[in-house]
Amino acid sequence: MTLRFRTVLGIAAIEVVLLFILGYTSINAMRESVSSEFVRRAEATQIMMRGVLVDALISSDLASVDDILSALTLDTDIVYAGVRLNDRWLSFSGDLTDQAGTQESGWADASDDILDTMVSVSAGGQRFGDLALGLSLAAGRAEVTAAGWRFAGLAGVGIVLSAIFSFALGSWLSTRAQRLTRAAQRLGQGDLSTVVVDTGNDEFSDLARQFNNMAERLRTEAGQRDAALDEARSKESDLIERTRQVEAYNQMSNLLNVVQLNVILNPIEAVYNSALVQDLLDITLSEAGFIAQAEGVAQSGASLKVVAGFSRSGNHEQVSWVRDRLENGDWWFNWQGSVEDMGIGFESSGRYLTGRAAIVDCLGESPLADEYRYMALVPLIHKGQVVATFGVFRNSEPYSENLESFLQPLITTCSQLVEARDNVTARLEAETQLRENENKIRSILESASDAIMTLTANGVVSSANTAAGEVFGLPSEQLIGLWFGELLEPQLRASLSRGVTQVMALSDSSGVISTVGRRLSGADVPIEMSLSVMESEGEELFTAVVRDVTEKREAQEALRAHSQQLDGILSLSGDGFVAFDGIGQVGYANPAFSRLIGVRASEVASQTIGSLSHRMIGQSDDWHTHLDSLKDGQVYRISLLKPAPRIVEISARTMSDEDGRSLGRVMYFRDVTHQAEVDRMKSEFLSTAAHELRTPLASVYGFSELLMSVDYDKETRDDLLGTIHKQASRLTKLIDELLDLARIEARAGKDFEITPGDLSTFVNDLCASFVNVGDPRKINWNVDGELPSVAYDDSKLAQALNNIISNAFKYSPGGGDVDVGVDVDGGRVGVWVQDSGMGMSPDAVDRVFDRFFRADPSCNIPGTGLGMSVVKEIMDLHGGSVAIESTLNEGTRVTLWLPADASSLVIAS
Repeated sequence: MTLRFRTVLGIAAIEVVLLFILGYTSINAMRESVSSEFVRRAEATQIMMRGVLVDALISSDLASVDDILSALTLDTDIVYAGVRLNDRWLSFSGDLTDQAGTQESGWADASDDILDTMVSVSAGGQRFGDLALGLSLAAGRAEVTAAGWRFAGLAGVGIVLSAIFSFALGSWLSTRAQRLTRAAQRLGQGDLSTVVVDTGNDEFSDLARQFNNMAERLRTEAGQRDAALDEARSKESDLIERTRQVEAYNQMSNLLNVVQLNVILNPIEAVYNSALVQDLLDITLSEAGFIAQAEGVAQSGASLKVVAGFSRSGNHEQVSWVRDRLENGDWWFNWQGSVEDMGIGFESSGRYLTGRAAIVDCLGESPLADEYRYMALVPLIHKGQVVATFGVFRNSEPYSENLESFLQPLITTCSQLVEARDNVTARLEAETQLRENENKIRSILESASDAIMTLTANGVVSSANTAAGEVFGLPSEQLIGLWFGELLEPQLRASLSRGVTQVMALSDSSGVISTVGRRLSGADVPIEMSLSVMESEGEELFTAVVRDVTEKREAQEALRAHSQQLDGILSLSGDGFVAFDGIGQVGYANPAFSRLIGVRASEVASQTIGSLSHRMIGQSDDWHTHLDSLKDGQVYRISLLKPAPRIVEISARTMSDEDGRSLGRVMYFRDVTHQAEVDRMKSEFLSTAAHELRTPLASVYGFSELLMSVDYDKETRDDLLGTIHKQASRLTKLIDELLDLARIEARAGKDFEITPGDLSTFVNDLCASFVNVGDPRKINWNVDGELPSVAYDDSKLAQALNNIISNAFKYSPGGGDVDVGVDVDGGRVGVWVQDSGMGMSPDAVDRVFDRFFRADPSCNIPGTGLGMSVVKEIMDLHGGSVAIESTLNEGTRVTLWLPADASSLVIAS
């Protein structure tokens, strides 16, 4: 396991454990918090309703009780409400459940997603009934579940980022360690100039500096050693020169003994070798030489192949030529004439040549002819035939004709040894071939990873390789003589008792039996076994090949688990994935893909790349491309009309094996409808904003240019300046509202100071301080009753309400006062503004929050068309909403709804 992989694995394991602990505790805490909140809300509702119902119950006004309970169940979180006395329902509203009228202490007791509560309604010590409430827990539980999934997504992203960081860290450490490893390898191979460059201050840098110091010491010691060797060689040369002449006389007799001893010790080794050539050069005081051996009888014109050669020359070309000829086996020497023709015998002195021309005539063109002046050829004659030739070269002096007589003992011994060696070689080759065949068979059996055994007809093991012992858990020697049935499961053991052929009948079509083997220790091991008949003389034998498939089964199980995990991940993805095999058939498609293109999940597997291409072409007006022609890495966009109008981006990737052969294609489908709609809205907003800004700017620019070019009278000039001031004011207001809207969206409520407050006081103060310059009309407001506590930002809510009141006056050109009030509807409180002005059509109501939209098509009423957009943004960030009720030519009612805290009530002043 590499350092990089250990780093990634360790950090990922730690993060998974921490995220699991954090997620588990956070979800449990959230569940307890939501449960406590529901209990507190139920208790607050009981207290409020008990106070409301007691007067009606005292006066036995059941109609009022019914109205109160009906109004209470309008809240979507309250499933039912009822009053029961003496096990009889006096009044009931909502859905009656089996648990209605029971008391549940918390979330855990509510098995039907409804929290059932019961409280007594009494006054003056007298009990008038029991108030039963049922609160829906579905929203709270859905919120907890959604939080769990969001945390799982964030945890997955965290693990991926951690894996990337740990991979980078492991890569950095591994790179520096590999640099030191390569330097150590080069130093170990003898490259003493190796230096590791690392300028850091950490442990790796210290190790690199220590390595460089060690390399420097080795270079110093190597220089000292080389100097000592040079001095020793100089002294050795002097000693060799003094002893060479003495050794020359002894070498002949020693050479004979060595040749004979070599043949005795190594009967299959060649008699003629380079060592013999070197010894021949020493005793003949020659500088180069060779031995040529006849392939057959050396008759007239026959060739002898040079089988050994050696040269002491400093001429690199000559030495390379000799080596190449010997290694390639293409150096031949032509012996002209037979023994009788040349008059060669025991009394002859061989052939002695002088000069380059004579040597070239014998050998042909070669570096030897260019290097040496003298050459001697001494034939080795056996039974009247030339079987070999000694050839020697030198420049010091011509060879004496007594050379053949001097070498005759060596010639005779070599001839006899060659004949003896040939006989021994033939016998040894036969024995060696037999041993090699046996060793090959044994090596094959022992090196096999499968257990291979020989069985008799009744199933007794007669031989077994090492792998057989490893499979069945005991030495292979102990398997011999054992009945094979003891190593098999009971069913096969019963079949083997009737003979091996009965077991062979249980094989599948491929001749394999999948079963479970038994070790003598009692442990089971999954195996695959094949049996075959052996050809033998006299006895019927069988070969059993057994393979331990434990790792195979584990790998199959791991692959199955990995496939299930991958399928689970892709099933949760909102993007579509589809994989095609090599022939274009769908191999896999996740649910998101089926939803995007409108194919049932049960039908996807039968689709092909061609059928899906035709389907998508038929569901789009702008797509005419076959999916098989998509290029890898390129992103395509298609507008689908079915099953729902949407815009989808498609990309493809080809899967290939190691040889580049295509295994199929994977395609990725992403729904970008929302993104495209956002881009369209941005473009539309910029276009509209530019148009709205251009209109006042054109007036300012045009009238100012008139003032600069024409000298008008004071009245006209004041009129033009008034127009410029009016348009500049409109432009300033438009820019201010654009900036305000952009600021609200950008900060997403981060600058809001939302705190609980008294809404009745807030409305009273705002209405009392509102001034509409030049307009005698007034605001009528009346805030009374009990109001729940509301959390809001004073300045932002005031801005929204001022916008609504200003619009009420502006869009009531015919006169009429403006009314302001407060409504309570279940868990929310609404501040409404009512006018009796020009009103709006239903189409205008639908577009009232669009930026730059004006309800007055004549544009006679001043405004920017951004006020209602600002109001909606402010209410959204409060968690509230804006409701508009309008009738053309009759008036408009706008309500700003805010969420209420039902546990706290404020009495309106």
